[in-house]
Amino acid sequence: MRYSRYCAPVVASLLLSLLLTTRSSFRVNATQTPHFETLKIYQDDGTISIFRGFPGRAVKLLFPSGEAVAVANPIPGEWKISSTSITKKIHTFRISDRKETFQIVGATFGDQLFIFDGVFGDSNAASMTQLIRATGSDPKSEADALDLTKVYLAMAYYELEDPNRFIAYRNDHPVSHQGGGNTRRFSDMVGIANSPKVTRVSSSFVVDLFGSDPLRAAPNRVTHWQIIIKPEYFEELVSARNENFKELHSAATDVPGKSQGKAQFHLYGMANGASADGAETDMQIWVSSNGPGAERIHYYYHSHEKAENRMHETLTNAVATLETRPWLDGEGNRVGIQAVLIRTGTDKRLFASEIADDDSSVLEVTSASLNNLMTVLNREIPSPEQ
Repeated sequence: MRYSRYCAPVVASLLLSLLLTTRSSFRVNATQTPHFETLKIYQDDGTISIFRGFPGRAVKLLFPSGEAVAVANPIPGEWKISSTSITKKIHTFRISDRKETFQIVGATFGDQLFIFDGVFGDSNAASMTQLIRATGSDPKSEADALDLTKVYLAMAYYELEDPNRFIAYRNDHPVSHQGGGNTRRFSDMVGIANSPKVTRVSSSFVVDLFGSDPLRAAPNRVTHWQIIIKPEYFEELVSARNENFKELHSAATDVPGKSQGKAQFHLYGMANGASADGAETDMQIWVSSNGPGAERIHYYYHSHEKAENRMHETLTNAVATLETRPWLDGEGNRVGIQAVLIRTGTDKRLFASEIADDDSSVLEVTSASLNNLMTVLNREIPSPEQ
């Protein structure tokens, strides 16, 4: 099997669809003081505006120059989310750096900008918490809670596409088969009988629904979301309705010493191949218990120059560098350097990567989630380099 040099970001993106049975939870308490970074936005209508960008850490990392480009991407009125007030208060955009090398989703209210992206997945709920508080858009009914969840999924996972296209509805009826083709609707295909379901508990709402893979890379995969909306925070729980991975996850969580509070990983596949620049490669793909998995590719070259060129090109083209440090061998001797990066693929999606080189090889570990990348490396997320 052969892989191009762009295989890593593509496969890392596909791993987002390999969701297992254990849930991951992202919660923000309203008593926490949100950190913001000032950002100058050049909008497609020719205006230039100054915003307070949230979450500040992600804004500073992605836009070190303090400038960004925004293209308006309004939420259409035909999305069937008329019962929520938030869409009447916010403006939604696709946000890029000045070179337009990557693209994320942003929502503005007044002079505040809230960004959403999978590589900072654990920050999406934080952004939504602050956005709800800023706009005063706490849901008042079950319909409000469901519509607010749809807006969140559209911004955080569906790249401002209509979430109704991807959510399974229990009222959908099977489309008749004609000509032997498979014309079933999504909800019929996955057999969902109770999606979406909204439960009210005092002043809180629990929205439980099923949807297709956000990246549409694997249309048969089913993602299970549970969104909890309370006055003090917005919480996301994500798991999967994929029976094929239950056994794998059970094995992964039985490993002694593994923290039950972090994502668990299990080896899903291995392959050997070659890259376009002449390296022999070996690949490992790891699935995760809470969403984005990880991919490890080792590139073996016959010359130091080619290994150095790959390392230099990757460092030069990175969107952001969180850390650079010596790469040590098993005896503690320095054999090269390693770096933790935010990178972008040809589709302008962001992904996280650790890359290291020695005399004649380069090792890359990538994930669509920065948090999961550092978890599989058994490290904490480093602070961005100044």
